[in-house]
Amino acid sequence: MTKRRLMSVLAAVRTLACALGVVAMTGCASSPRGTNGTGAIPASVHHANDVVLAHAFAIEDGGGYVWESTGVSETITHKGETILRATDDGTTYCCGYTFMVAMRACDELGLLEQATPADVRRMQTMWYGSTPASAETQMALAMSTLGIGGPVTHDQAIPGDFVQLWRHSGSGHSTIFLGWARDESGAIKGLRYRSSQGSTDGVADNVEMFGEGGVDRARTYFARLGK
Repeated sequence: MTKRRLMSVLAAVRTLACALGVVAMTGCASSPRGTNGTGAIPASVHHANDVVLAHAFAIEDGGGYVWESTGVSETITHKGETILRATDDGTTYCCGYTFMVAMRACDELGLLEQATPADVRRMQTMWYGSTPASAETQMALAMSTLGIGGPVTHDQAIPGDFVQLWRHSGSGHSTIFLGWARDESGAIKGLRYRSSQGSTDGVADNVEMFGEGGVDRARTYFARLGK
């Protein structure tokens, strides 16, 4: 993606987030409770999350969903070595989509300059929840282990954070947070995210609600690059 295209996507993301009244980003009229104890979110956090969102929306909607694959529509490399090969047909699934976005963002932010290909492969296995230790929190543990980010609490969450959610049914989903789903009184009832899922036949924005038959809020884990 060219820098001009990236900035265009970023501007559209900012406008959409503000217009929908989700947790505010830089440039919105109001700001959520911040992470530095002052009520303001540090500029560095905004920048990193803006980069994540720009790359999240740069991957076009659709493309097909196939769970039995690497889940990435582009080959992921680091320092000349292949980490994951792209699917033959360009299909994705949730962990692959969020990992693609994270790797693009990390490259732009310079977060993996000190990491070896072996380090990134380790991160990828944790990102996908393929180790016993990472099976529950996945992305949060992967980021903190490599030192490129870490967990954030629900009340600190802003668009551009990554979120591993689990449903009461037992199924899970790896996503990029876009904002809270609220009722008319402003109470949080669910969350809005972008990911790859079967219901949208690939990449798209989606909404899921908390509660029986939906998402288990107690098993919803937020993480942020560059934290």
